[in-house]
Amino acid sequence: MSEREKYTLSQVHIDSFGSAFNKDIGPFTPKMNVVYGANESGKTTLASFIGGVLFGWPDARSRKNTYKPENAERSGSLTFVNSEGEETVVFRGQNARGLQGTSDLVTDLDPDTFKTMFNLNSDELMGMNNASDMASRLLTAGSGTAVSPAVALQELDDRIATYTSKAAAAEHSIANLTQKVSDLKAKQAACKESLAQNRAQYLELKELEPRLQSLSEEYGQLTSELDSLNALKGALRAEMDKGESLAESKKRLIREASEVGKERDAVEAAFEDSSSTGILDSTQERIIRSNLDELQQETDRLTQAAERAKAAYTDSQAKHQIMQQADDQSAADGRGRSGRTGQRALSLVFLVVALLAGAFLVMQGKVWGSMSVIVTGLAIIVCAFLLGAAIMVMSLKPNKTAQTFQENLQKTQWVVDQDRLKYEAAQEDLRKHQEKVEGYLQHCGLQAADGSLRRARALLDAMREARQAAEIHEQRRAGIIGRITDANSQIQEHSESCRSMLGKVGCKDLPELQERIDQVSEKRNEIFHQLQACQNRAGELRQILTVAEGDQTFGEVKLQLEEAQEDLAQSKYEYARLLLARHRLAEAISRWEEKSQPEVYRIAGELMSRMTGGAWCKVLLASDGSVRVVNRAGREQNPLLLSTGTCQQLYLSLRMALLMVAKGVGRSVPLIADDILVNFDEERRVGTARALLDLAETRQVIFLTCHKEIADLLECLDRDVNVLHLS
Repeated sequence: MSEREKYTLSQVHIDSFGSAFNKDIGPFTPKMNVVYGANESGKTTLASFIGGVLFGWPDARSRKNTYKPENAERSGSLTFVNSEGEETVVFRGQNARGLQGTSDLVTDLDPDTFKTMFNLNSDELMGMNNASDMASRLLTAGSGTAVSPAVALQELDDRIATYTSKAAAAEHSIANLTQKVSDLKAKQAACKESLAQNRAQYLELKELEPRLQSLSEEYGQLTSELDSLNALKGALRAEMDKGESLAESKKRLIREASEVGKERDAVEAAFEDSSSTGILDSTQERIIRSNLDELQQETDRLTQAAERAKAAYTDSQAKHQIMQQADDQSAADGRGRSGRTGQRALSLVFLVVALLAGAFLVMQGKVWGSMSVIVTGLAIIVCAFLLGAAIMVMSLKPNKTAQTFQENLQKTQWVVDQDRLKYEAAQEDLRKHQEKVEGYLQHCGLQAADGSLRRARALLDAMREARQAAEIHEQRRAGIIGRITDANSQIQEHSESCRSMLGKVGCKDLPELQERIDQVSEKRNEIFHQLQACQNRAGELRQILTVAEGDQTFGEVKLQLEEAQEDLAQSKYEYARLLLARHRLAEAISRWEEKSQPEVYRIAGELMSRMTGGAWCKVLLASDGSVRVVNRAGREQNPLLLSTGTCQQLYLSLRMALLMVAKGVGRSVPLIADDILVNFDEERRVGTARALLDLAETRQVIFLTCHKEIADLLECLDRDVNVLHLS
């Protein structure tokens, strides 16, 4: 979370805390939230839970309510959200594990500041112990330091006090160490007097000590050099062994690369017989596959066209044969011809009868001299001629059924001829296309497919598998070559490393290094014998002095004196450093407070005036660090003399002013107010509620109450208030 990013509490989840189990409370808004519920609905539990998650659960050994369930651990989480809707969750289980999640939400607050400034109830509002110190803690919490400078100043004062204390437990106290040095000096003087008679031995020992020191240092240097040379020898041998191992690995990799190359060549050679072009690359394969798809589509189209032409030809042939082989057609033709002959015979018979009857009537009319009979006979003759002519015309009229059949037969024969030509053309197109396919496959080197597009695709699939196998072999070979290159580089590095290690000691090779080791070892043995002789003489002298002293008091006193003097010097140095640090830190805090505290008490006075309707209009900080309040008449008053409600309003206004000035401190931590308006009259309750709503514009406020009228008041003053009901 960035330094300027602000989160607000959006959801509370209680796994187990007090009597609450697996309970969700929320959602909360970034401004004013009112949590309303009857007594024992869990309001105080909610406030304690939020503080417990952020700063640790109450000590289970406390006599107060620690909210620890009988058969479960206290645990739960808080969900915070920023202005962009991004969520972050903090969780606490056992206290020993600490706060888990985005713990930097509360890095600028300590538990005491949270309890005093952010978790308010009626009892907490009755006072504010050391208001000046609390203001310093809060106002300097945003200074960018790991802890508040005010807290650091208190720690410095505590540490400085230990350097001036005379208590026996204060081991680095300057007074105690000074007295200790004085006592040890007195003991040393007494020891010197008792050793005056052994001065000669002592002086000899003193003269021997530089020589002993010199030999010891030379022996140590030779030992160190010998160890370095032996270590170099071991490292050189290890490097040479690594180089040999790398050379063997390189040979093995070269053989492996050759085998992989042969495998790749074998895969490629497997397709030289079936394809004149060898294994195609992916681009060529993609182009050929695309062309094969187009040729397949054309083949399918021509095949379907030939099949349709064949079907049409077969169908037209069947229809023509049916018309040619119809037996009932010839019978129909015979009946037509006999019908026309009967018609002609009947017309002739009727004509003859009519003519004979008409002639008879004409002749009879002439005999009878009856004109009507003659006319009748003539009419019969005329009608006979007309009827006979009509019958003859009808009998001579051609048979349309037979004519239509012949025309249909000719048409079906024409259709048969047309369908046969279409079928032959379709077969020719299909043959030419097959020749085109075979030519293309021959051109692409796929002659093994024998003109089959399916077999051509199978060859392409096999080529793809072969190409992939060859590519895998090539990748393996490239990887092996890369490893060979790495092995060459490592061999070169080991060779350079060996030359570099030998160059540091001025040797050319391992035998020369061994010769150098032998020389240093021989010299060290010589120095060892000299050192041993000096140590023996020094031991004799010390034994003489020990016997003379009778004990080791002188050496012990001397050592203790040196240690005490060193401790005293170190304590004086630390004491001076702490005093300087305190002076600078106090100046910085003073400048900070001079800038911020006047603004705090000015705002507190304005808030106090709003809450009390102007009855109390100013809040001051007295010279002794105590808080004073001034009424409209200008008279100062000690908070101890105020009524309960007015005292609570004073300390509430002071806390709100501190939170307004220290905007960046605890900006993601909500202000929790647990029924803090119960001791206020109606007018002051309204003024305080308005002030809390103003504070909620910049800080999230969670107001807990069991009084419906207070919840209704806050909701009436601001319709955007988020009201949550606990049951």
